[in-house]
Amino acid sequence: MSKPTPPDGPSHAAFDDAVTLPRAAQAQAGPEPSAMLLSGSDLQERGQGSLLEDELATLVGKLISDRYVVHELIGHGGMGAVYRGEQVHLRKRVAIKVLRPDMARMVELAVRFEREAIAGAHVSHPNVVAAIDFGKLDDGSQFLILEYVEGTSLKDLIEAGPLPLDRALSIGRQLAMALGAVHEKSIVHRDVKPQNILVDTRETVKLLDFGLAKVRVELLSDQGRHAKPSPALTGVGMVMGTFAYMAPEAARGMEGVDARSDLYALGVVMYEMLTGLRPFDEKDPALHLKKIRSEEAPPMRERAPEIKVPPRIEAVVMRLLAREPERRFASANEALAALDEAAAAPEKELEKALEKALEGELAKAPEKAAAPAPKPAGKGLDKRALFLMAAGLSALAVLLLVVVLVRSGSSESTDEDEAAAPATTAAPTGTSRAAVPANVPTEIDGADATEWAERLRRAASKKEWRPGAKAFLALAKLDPERLTGNEMRGDVVGVVAGIGFETSFAESDQVFDALEKELGTGGLDVLFHVVRTRGGTKASRRAHDILGKAGTMDRATPALRVAFELRKAACHDKRALFSRAAEEGDGRALDELLITKDTPCSARRDPCCYREDAEIKEAISKLRAKLGG
Repeated sequence: MSKPTPPDGPSHAAFDDAVTLPRAAQAQAGPEPSAMLLSGSDLQERGQGSLLEDELATLVGKLISDRYVVHELIGHGGMGAVYRGEQVHLRKRVAIKVLRPDMARMVELAVRFEREAIAGAHVSHPNVVAAIDFGKLDDGSQFLILEYVEGTSLKDLIEAGPLPLDRALSIGRQLAMALGAVHEKSIVHRDVKPQNILVDTRETVKLLDFGLAKVRVELLSDQGRHAKPSPALTGVGMVMGTFAYMAPEAARGMEGVDARSDLYALGVVMYEMLTGLRPFDEKDPALHLKKIRSEEAPPMRERAPEIKVPPRIEAVVMRLLAREPERRFASANEALAALDEAAAAPEKELEKALEKALEGELAKAPEKAAAPAPKPAGKGLDKRALFLMAAGLSALAVLLLVVVLVRSGSSESTDEDEAAAPATTAAPTGTSRAAVPANVPTEIDGADATEWAERLRRAASKKEWRPGAKAFLALAKLDPERLTGNEMRGDVVGVVAGIGFETSFAESDQVFDALEKELGTGGLDVLFHVVRTRGGTKASRRAHDILGKAGTMDRATPALRVAFELRKAACHDKRALFSRAAEEGDGRALDELLITKDTPCSARRDPCCYREDAEIKEAISKLRAKLGG
């Protein structure tokens, strides 16, 4: 259980653990930083002052708050311990995190522990560990009840070597979705790292430990909205987090940290999954902080020449690792869209190459079939011509077969790209897009589509919803395909969600009207993305209502139609959609199936319990095979 720190040299554990220290102390960070361990992700004894196991074990078998029984000590550290327990009334397994009584008397730690509970309780997402309850024991110790996850830490997986590309992309994609949900609640995690990421037996990723999170409590509840903004718990120049995953701006103090700092950490995690190494290998914290502020992350081929990472995937990771926050993706959803686009790119390039070769074969076939000399009337082609024609037709058949196979195995991103080519008028029933008028303008108010796209990105980053809505409406006229495509999806969804909250603005109605009536299937795809990623918001409810209108789904692609029907169906009605999802669905339907399957349930006989259901497992397996996963 205990891992003592070596007496000499920089501490690898200290480099990997979450710490907080004044900026002035960075240069002196040595074997044991004069820092307070705030993360519960690395639970073990920490030298003098740690609790002994027999002392901690006294809580085992006790009943907490009349409903949680403590079964087993999982791990412990200088701040407290984590236990496996059970909600006795619901017979549901839980994790119980307990803060030591003497630590609870330290005001900052106690407040952070409470904010960890608040953050976990307000982010409802399949890839985020949920906080269930919070309270105090008789001795004054604070406790936090968390969703119990049986899985392996990503740190342990990486220590076994670089992950296969498909697995790394799946984990990275789920992490991006988790961060999107976290950031939607104006929460910044500030300690994204492999130790705080679990992968369960179903390959579902869970982000945990909000102990260092920046939480705007006043934005999360009706009670908080009428209160003064919550006080900052970090002073100017204070550095918090885990050195190995800390963004360059964090080295100057927490006041410069925002959601894009979490994206930098995501980049480090993905770099490490793909290569088995971090971008920088400095073990001394002070030297590491200096390097990330002065140098760009090295290309993967320099750190791991033997590892071959597709250039488009590496480009996404390197953008996440940009030194300046403004050069990174503006949001987790934008990063997710870029990952999906990069993952789909090799298939698209192969398909284009095959189609080009196919065109070439069609052009050459008549030449190959031509006889070298005229033949008498009534005679057939000579043997050489027949042979060449047969060879050309054989090659043509093979190329057609490969193209069909590539298309049938395309991923969600490919499907969305095909569906996201919108029109400026509503698409008629049975068509994927409407015809684009010949008189489409090239500029509005003196700015072209590229300039309006940049304005939309800036507005999304600064949360300026009215300018963002203006840019949205301009792009809807100038370049609807760009507006509804994957490249801008994160920013577009951010603007839609933001202006959707401002129902008093005329732009709010105009944006939703454009999505519903003017942007074809691409607009419907954006609305569904709002429903998926902005749950509980006004924008999400409005998007759901639009998609649920009679006739709207008649204009959607089959993939979107089955995904939406899965999402809105009552749990006992979802079964009827499983086979359709396997045949017509894309990655969105797969996500809905996984959510349905993994929804916690108290009894297998419950008609809404699909955890061990053979039919949904078969549908998931078929859909994964179709998507090439």
